[in-house]
Amino acid sequence: CTSPQQLSSLLRRIKKEDDQHFTGHEISLAMKRLTNWRDYRAAFTLFNDVKNQTPDKLDHNLYSIVIRMCLDQYGHNIDTDSLALQKKRIKALQSSKKLFFEMQHQYHIEPNEYVLCALLGNCARVITKKSLRMAEHHWQRLMQNEYREVRMDHVVWNAMLNVYLKHYKLNAAIDLLQSMSGDQEEDQDASESMVVTQMDHTTYLLLLNGVRLNCAALHAQHDHEQPADGAMNEYAQHNLDENGISKTQMRTLTTQTLTDCVQQLGVPTVEIFGCVLNNFAMLGEVDTCMSVLCLMRHEWQHSACDMHKMQQLGLTVINADGEGEGEGDNDDEEWLQQIPAPNLICYNLCLKAIVVHTEQLLLAYEREEQTPFECRYLDWQWIQSSILQHVKNLDFSSDNKRLFVTYKLLFQIAERKMECMLWWMKYITQHINDDEQVQNMYLSKQYQREVVDILQQTETFFEEMTKEYKFKPHQKMFDQIYKIGFKFSQMYHEHHALFDDMESDPLKPYNEWLVQAMKRYGVQ
Repeated sequence: CTSPQQLSSLLRRIKKEDDQHFTGHEISLAMKRLTNWRDYRAAFTLFNDVKNQTPDKLDHNLYSIVIRMCLDQYGHNIDTDSLALQKKRIKALQSSKKLFFEMQHQYHIEPNEYVLCALLGNCARVITKKSLRMAEHHWQRLMQNEYREVRMDHVVWNAMLNVYLKHYKLNAAIDLLQSMSGDQEEDQDASESMVVTQMDHTTYLLLLNGVRLNCAALHAQHDHEQPADGAMNEYAQHNLDENGISKTQMRTLTTQTLTDCVQQLGVPTVEIFGCVLNNFAMLGEVDTCMSVLCLMRHEWQHSACDMHKMQQLGLTVINADGEGEGEGDNDDEEWLQQIPAPNLICYNLCLKAIVVHTEQLLLAYEREEQTPFECRYLDWQWIQSSILQHVKNLDFSSDNKRLFVTYKLLFQIAERKMECMLWWMKYITQHINDDEQVQNMYLSKQYQREVVDILQQTETFFEEMTKEYKFKPHQKMFDQIYKIGFKFSQMYHEHHALFDDMESDPLKPYNEWLVQAMKRYGVQ
């Protein structure tokens, strides 16, 4: 079925034809298609019709789909800002619990791994004490071998790991990982079905994402900010207080996780590399992100690739000189060639690292912990050669939506760089009489060229984004572009003596261009 109309025709046939014409598998496919189109009402209607008319068609697939649907109908993002939506999700979790009980006791269908994972997945999306108890109850029954049809593979373990991570129970998640890897003593009476093999890439993805979200939520709480997934309830805050990790701990866990992934599974996937980049981007460690990026581009002798950092991350097949280690040089070279090429997400995360790094610099300037100085990561030429040049060589024919994010990040960098220039001007004004280096800086007028370059680069990025890639800017983006000019205006008026010898005011043509651009796209 390629359209809702064709599927509706199929559903009518299912009701009219004899039972033997349609199997439970075919009904499951119809329900999956309905959920893909988010027609949950029709999917629930079909499921109820099967229960009432042909209960012999009920199977694991149908129940796993309908249990997932209980929460899917309220969206995949946990928007805890809405109390009404939160109550609906709690009620939906109770409905999925009833379906699980109904399947076992009314229709005598023993749960398999897909049904159990569906229920655990719902528990991970409702952050309450009861949902965690529900997940742990079923996990305990599984460990006691009560669910004999559940095949203990990576999917099941990952589902429970996801529950702990989403509930900010990082210590419990790590204990589960130790059980999964066989580090803890095994139960002598455990059946053969309970034997666990090594972890898969999804396990490491969950852990890398989990430690980052844990750290981000803890710091948002300390800074009295709202985390990305909305306001926390008291239960989540309590778990975070007990299990929250610092940025230093997140760096250590990220390094340990990647090292273990390389040792267990060999070459990480591009998704694993993306998670590692995301974690170090949150820390503002541009040098680490660039080293990983160069390694993925097979440019391990590039000046931006710090092989000592790569060895710390467990990527030790090559030494600091870019040469293979020991006798297995051919194997090492083959290993390196298997490293996946970076995608656009990886490059965007390096730009994100620059944004975070600049925010850290601004905070240090404000606290007078550091003297304002020129940061090489904010040099447009460096950004162009290290990141943007490679971005333009990627293939955007199938999906270029993420390229829009690239330009959003570039505008953020431009705004942060203008803020750094404002601190730079303050420092020059305060020390021009007693610092020879500052006097030379003033005489060179390099700061004037830097400011003008920020305005010109902003125009260039905007025109490139709209004309070459046909993106339509939104109001928030125009607001950000306006802030760049406003901060220059603030700098110009507060430190007018540093700009009194400029031939013309660079802000006037910038504002005229901005007004025309806003009219072109109908933005106020």
